[in-house]
Amino acid sequence: MTDYYTWQLRLLKKAALAPQHLTSDDNEVGVIKEEAQKMIMPPIEGPEDRENEVVGVVKKEAQKVILPPIEGPEDQDNEVVGVIKEEAQKVIMRLIEGPEDLNIVPIVGMIGLGKTTLARKIYYDPQISGEFPNKIWINVGQSYDKKKIFLNILGGLMKRSIEEYRYKEDVWETAVVNSVKEVFPENKKGHRIMMTTRLEYVATNANEDPHYLEFLTPNESFKLLELKVFGRSRCPDDLLVFGKSIASKCSGLPLSLVVIAKKLKHRKDRSTWKLIEKDVWHPLLNEDDPESCLEAVKLSYDHLSHEMKVCFLYCGAFPHGFDIPAWKLIRLWIAERLIRPEPPYTLEETAERYLNNLVGRNLLMVKKKSFDGQIKTCHIHDLLHEFCKAEANRKRILQEVCPTPHKDILTRQAVYTSQGLCIQPSVLHDFLSAKPVAEPVRSFYCFSSKQTQTKLSSDDIQLFEKAFPLIRVTSMTFQWKLVDFGIYKLL
Repeated sequence: MTDYYTWQLRLLKKAALAPQHLTSDDNEVGVIKEEAQKMIMPPIEGPEDRENEVVGVVKKEAQKVILPPIEGPEDQDNEVVGVIKEEAQKVIMRLIEGPEDLNIVPIVGMIGLGKTTLARKIYYDPQISGEFPNKIWINVGQSYDKKKIFLNILGGLMKRSIEEYRYKEDVWETAVVNSVKEVFPENKKGHRIMMTTRLEYVATNANEDPHYLEFLTPNESFKLLELKVFGRSRCPDDLLVFGKSIASKCSGLPLSLVVIAKKLKHRKDRSTWKLIEKDVWHPLLNEDDPESCLEAVKLSYDHLSHEMKVCFLYCGAFPHGFDIPAWKLIRLWIAERLIRPEPPYTLEETAERYLNNLVGRNLLMVKKKSFDGQIKTCHIHDLLHEFCKAEANRKRILQEVCPTPHKDILTRQAVYTSQGLCIQPSVLHDFLSAKPVAEPVRSFYCFSSKQTQTKLSSDDIQLFEKAFPLIRVTSMTFQWKLVDFGIYKLL
């Protein structure tokens, strides 16, 4: 959002009109120069000024870096009325009322929270169009490619095009912001950069006060689901209970609501809604469905190092909605030997850095902090929790044993092949009574809420020893109704 000609000339001086003798830092710009010259026709006749070279028609090659325009504001407004209107207005005022110097307004939040939808609404808002008549939309993605960024900006300026997005709109590197800032003139004309990112450190590097996008309330969630399924009509009474339950299970995440709405839109019968209400996670994380949330989640997951991927997956060992004590999670990682020494840091300090990194990537959320600012408890969103469980099970890292309406499944002997096992307390006795075969299991986790009371007898403890002969890591949280001294054999 800036003065069109000033920005265009500034960029082309940096790209197409770069000097012949380049320093090492300018080598990339030299390559961009060649590409930019291919994108423009020979200069028209005019004053002998090299800046006239920017006048021309973009050739077909330029289309490689320009995607079709996204929908106009008329299409978008019907989808977001009453849901993100207030959020949009907050950002709009920051863009309009900010300082005369170049100012960056980052929108930060976890995957699927609607960052791009919000940015797109702001981009097309009449207030923004009036204040910033010349603007451009750039899709960056995960890979930092300075050349491509400059060519995208150049192509967009020459064609005044806007790129379409598809889950890759996020900015992943601070270097991207720095590169884009380079093309803005320092002329105090109120230039603005609005960006979206999942990474807090990228957002705070651009602006110490980014705009944090919040989760939808239960009421907003249902309104969005209703809007996506029924348009301007109301949800029928016979589907209302299922609809509100489905919306609630999406835990305030707009992407989940949109994906589910697509499944419900053409199946407005009770049986379908009841089926989806019982298991919302299958359509949300279905690897065979390109419209599921899986690719969006994997985008963040694949950006992690190998060590951090495994640490993240172990968050699936805790129950849904569990407030995870930071000390417990850190000790779990260390006990599982997931933390490698990184001198001069201790294992605990390295684990804390991993935890802060996951929080900074919006993969974990802070629930409470201690007086000195350290993370006390954290929380994982239900969608990410389900992903962790599914991916950990696929990789045979963790396997979950949970309640089932078919109790006979738990009372039959079963074979477990994962290296870790997590189980809900309500089924622990039935699980042990079935005499499971779990020799490969090295880790056993059983967490309960403070209100849950679990009764284990000496027979249960003996069965535990037989089921897990090679157990190495055990973490169980209980309020004991009956304590048998045999439990100390497990310690």
